[in-house]
Amino acid sequence: MDKDIVLRYITIPMAIKVFRQDKESFRHFKLGNLYLDKLDTVLQQLNKTFHQLKKEMYTIHHLDIRYLGKTDKEVKYSVNNEVITFTPEELRLTTSEIMSEYLYGKSATPFERTERVWDTVTASRDISKA
Repeated sequence: MDKDIVLRYITIPMAIKVFRQDKESFRHFKLGNLYLDKLDTVLQQLNKTFHQLKKEMYTIHHLDIRYLGKTDKEVKYSVNNEVITFTPEELRLTTSEIMSEYLYGKSATPFERTERVWDTVTASRDISKA
C-alpha cells in the first residue's frame, strides 16, 4: 500500500473544503472576482483530480479507506482493514502543500476572467450595509 496515495485521497477533500470557505470570504472583497475566478478553476481541477484518484484507488490499487475517528494527537483511518494513523499536523501540512500545488505549483492551470455582474451587485450591497 502506498501511504502517499492514501494521504492525498484524505487531504484533497480537505483542500477543497478550505478553498470553498475561502471563496465565501472573497465574495465580500471589492476585487474578489479575480480571486473567485482563480478559486473556481482550482476547485474544478481538484475535483477532477480527486475523482481520478478515487477511480485509481478502487480499480488499480483496490484500496478501501474508512475514517475511524480522531483524538488530540492522531487521526485514524482503516485501509483494507489495516489501521493507519496520521497526526493533525501531518494532515494540515499535506493539505497546505496540495493547495499550493494547485494555486501556483506544478498542477496550477490558467484561468479566465468571467463577468460576475450579480456577484458584484450583491457584494456592493453587503458592503453598504456594514
